[in-house]
Amino acid sequence: MIIQAENLSAGLGTEALLHGINWLVEPNQHWVVTGANGAGKSLLINTIVGRSRIMEGSLRFPFLGEKVDFLKKKKAITRVSFTDTSKLFKSAEIQHYYQQRYNAFDADGHLTVRDYLATGGLEENNVEHQGVLQLLGLDVLIDKERIKLSSGQTRKLLLAKALIKQPKLLLLDNPYIGLDAGSREILNDTLDRLASERNISIILSGHFDVLPNCISHRLHLEQGKVSYQGPFQQLELDQVQQLTSQQKNKLKELASFYQEKSAPLQAKDVFQLDGVSVKYGQTTILDNLNWRVRPGEKWILKGQNGAGKSTLLSLLYGDNPQAYSLPVYLFDQKRGPGQSIWAIKKRIGFTSPELHAYYDQDLLARHVVWSGLTDTFHVKPGTPPEFRKITESLFEYFGISQYLNRPFSQLSTGIQRLVLFMRAVIKVPPVLLLDEPFQGFDQQLIQACRALLSQVLDSQFTLIFITHFEHEAPSIVNQTFRLES
Repeated sequence: MIIQAENLSAGLGTEALLHGINWLVEPNQHWVVTGANGAGKSLLINTIVGRSRIMEGSLRFPFLGEKVDFLKKKKAITRVSFTDTSKLFKSAEIQHYYQQRYNAFDADGHLTVRDYLATGGLEENNVEHQGVLQLLGLDVLIDKERIKLSSGQTRKLLLAKALIKQPKLLLLDNPYIGLDAGSREILNDTLDRLASERNISIILSGHFDVLPNCISHRLHLEQGKVSYQGPFQQLELDQVQQLTSQQKNKLKELASFYQEKSAPLQAKDVFQLDGVSVKYGQTTILDNLNWRVRPGEKWILKGQNGAGKSTLLSLLYGDNPQAYSLPVYLFDQKRGPGQSIWAIKKRIGFTSPELHAYYDQDLLARHVVWSGLTDTFHVKPGTPPEFRKITESLFEYFGISQYLNRPFSQLSTGIQRLVLFMRAVIKVPPVLLLDEPFQGFDQQLIQACRALLSQVLDSQFTLIFITHFEHEAPSIVNQTFRLES
């Protein structure tokens, strides 16, 4: 037997968030743990590796034998979390900061892919290790600094480090977020090979569209309790429900707020790129790019991992220092000395995986949303009552009012990203740049977000939306810009 949980309750601090979990994982079984956002999926994975507190019941690992010490368990059980935290990658001598990925000079001296994998035991003459790198497409990135990797490339790096350790039980939390279709297929093929060739037990958690063939069983959680466990099947619970009447009423309230607060952009073009190229050393990220976005247009930005989507958004949002020397026009003005970055950000709502990675202020959830009013990581005193009220309405619309006053660090990955999504929209910006905003969301939550954007973004608002899943784009999106690798 691999895992035996009996009447297990676990949580954070003094609050139990998992209740009465009874679960058996047998050899040759491979599981997926599913559930809505906040159901307890990541918490269960963290409990298995000792990262959360067991309050009642027991959790045993019979395959490790009677006497299990910390080192034995750590070697046999490996957890990979795909929350894109930068803290995993920095060295003691180097400090990281937001926007640094886009500054070629400040990034010098940081860990390369080779350096990072070496800390996990990479042996470059080891055929199996090289096979892992080739499977994940990291062999061609071996000398690239980790901070310059795309979000999807970063997830491949995390997985590679885990596989090099050759664990017996591999836990993957949200493995598919940030991966394009080709990378998801590669990941699934890799997991199937691991299951069949290396005798590794695999447990996935999160949301998915296509799973590896090896997945044989499913554990479904609802509000911290098991609602189903057994052979894998598509449950009726996976069907997306229509918005409730309460949600529809909240949508009307939010749309009225947007109409009241909106102000037309006094600009002919929102963004204009005239033959823009971005290079880091000998590597070209964007090559002779031409793009014009006018007020009120709604775009989807597409491209494979590493195509330069996030780099492009960094130019538009004012985070990339190369914009000063490039033909980049923001609101009819060429980016350059004397142009205030804060004047640019004031008119833009923004969220991205990188923003999540560097948002380390442990504010209450509502305070994180309010920080969007100042485009900083902090909250200034005196948030206007109307924005306090609309924040409460947003939490009610998404059905997460219980998290309004909970510290950001105690929220699940999906709820954290929802809070950052609300941070982007709270100030009613005329322009929204949303870089994979629905990573870690279940389908019900994605539907609610799409409905919100479609309802409140009328013809005055401009939207640029990045995703690897076309169905995530709001119905109001009607133009496409594709970047080729």
